[in-house]
Amino acid sequence: MVESERAFLYAEFEIPAALGKGAWQAANPAVHTVPGLRSRTLLSGIGTDVAGGFYEFDTVEHARAYAESVLSDFARSFGGKITLRLFSGDALAEASRSTASPYFGN
Repeated sequence: MVESERAFLYAEFEIPAALGKGAWQAANPAVHTVPGLRSRTLLSGIGTDVAGGFYEFDTVEHARAYAESVLSDFARSFGGKITLRLFSGDALAEASRSTASPYFGN
């Protein structure tokens, strides 16, 4: 993986859903200052205590820095577990374009 390529980060937190709702609202203003963050889609597990998000970054470095600091600190502050997965945004870009992905200009 080339370090400067676009990256997508998937984060999943195991925390009480009610607790997570308030935390996301408090975090929203700071999201606009995250280096390299292009978009964020928040997710909530159906019938579970799992919340998470799908983040698009301009580089792998920015995605990794956010995961290792902000998201890890967030999970620790609530005593929850976190699962993080980092994906290349460029490796399968053409396949994404051909299926009208909004992240690839469609």
